[in-house]
Amino acid sequence: MGKYIDMKKMIMLFTAMLCVSFFGCTTGTTDLGYELAQQNKFTKTFKFDQNKDKLSKAVLAALKDREWKVDSVEPEIKASLKHRDYDAKLKIEVKDNFITFDSEGTTLGGEKFVPLRLIDFLRKSVEKHLKEANCPAK
Repeated sequence: MGKYIDMKKMIMLFTAMLCVSFFGCTTGTTDLGYELAQQNKFTKTFKFDQNKDKLSKAVLAALKDREWKVDSVEPEIKASLKHRDYDAKLKIEVKDNFITFDSEGTTLGGEKFVPLRLIDFLRKSVEKHLKEANCPAK
């Protein structure tokens, strides 16, 4: 049994090393984040069927869930996150039915960057909070 587990670990390690050497160190999302920053395309807008008040509450809850520091809330929400090589900064404009994330000023490894993955995580958390608000647990 012990030899089987050791062989299984060796196969997993070999597979991981093969993947790293084949695919390199960046992902398509990372490359796209650098590319968008070079094109000065820092904004992402998402549509929701909710009013501004509900969206604002959901955004603030999502930022808290994801451990962002909220720097201000008016006239727009400003938040920051330092994590690994990220120095992420977001200006978040909330209107009825829309949330716009502006990531100008964000860097990854010292270079301009659009943190697509971090924005997507926030969007998913916003959706979760909106769903919880509309369908409270009994």
